[in-house]
Amino acid sequence: MTPKDLAKLVAKRFDILHELYPNKESHLSKLAENLDKDIGNISRYIDELNKNGLIKTQEQKRKMGRPFKLCKLTTRARTILASLEETMPREKSFPEWQINMLLDMLQDKNVTQDFHEFITGKLSDIALENAVILLSQKQMKSIFEKVVKNPPSPSKDKVGKNLMSCLSNALPQILAERKTREWFFTAIYKPLLKKIPSAKGKEGKVEENLNREFILWAINIISRVARLTPDPEFRKNALDVLLKIYFHDTSQLSNIVKEEFVKFEQEFQKSIFEKVNYKIDSRDQRAKAEVLLRELISSFNAA
Repeated sequence: MTPKDLAKLVAKRFDILHELYPNKESHLSKLAENLDKDIGNISRYIDELNKNGLIKTQEQKRKMGRPFKLCKLTTRARTILASLEETMPREKSFPEWQINMLLDMLQDKNVTQDFHEFITGKLSDIALENAVILLSQKQMKSIFEKVVKNPPSPSKDKVGKNLMSCLSNALPQILAERKTREWFFTAIYKPLLKKIPSAKGKEGKVEENLNREFILWAINIISRVARLTPDPEFRKNALDVLLKIYFHDTSQLSNIVKEEFVKFEQEFQKSIFEKVNYKIDSRDQRAKAEVLLRELISSFNAA
């Protein structure tokens, strides 16, 4: 078996390998129970892993009945999993082929959910140290675009939550470079705004099917764009969007946006707020404006 085929097998049967890592022993019925899988399938998977030197088995006799098969990892399997667990998050310089392999596995439907969660967690770690190498891969950009197009429910979808975290971690480096900033504005930022009707200055609530965690994440992304981007036009756009959400949203997002504005005192001079001109259309909006102004003044005085 080639190294590439071996890597695919590890990904495909990651749930079994991870269950036994590092030095656990288990019989087939216990593995099937823990992983919620059919014991017949588990038996076939164990035979496959045994044949390729990743698991060793031995029959253990019992007082009554047939002996049962006891399974544990080989030294080879422990080495591979240890490398995945320990080396990957610490590496600041990753070979491109390794990134490509991870991204290929992430989109492989034959790979277990556990391994998808593992991969996206590692990609999120890598994004903190070296987002540039991730963003150089078209696959990674495509995956980020899918997260925005089909928003996950973070409390139920750990893969989606990890990818949202990965994009957040990569954001400072995305905004630092003109090329990636332009991609982000077109492929991520604009589609994100479409998920929030009030971002267009229209009264309304967010889409009912959208998870609140995703919306809070989206507002945080918009806020961080306003604080981090070196592009003045992009900053102005993000600030304007936050103001529109604050004044027009009817689903209690205003308080979240108000909290984000208060953070700006660490990044901007007071003058940026003094230059904000916003049309007040109703008593409710005027009341919101007064609340926001009081919060900002309080924040500046405390700084």
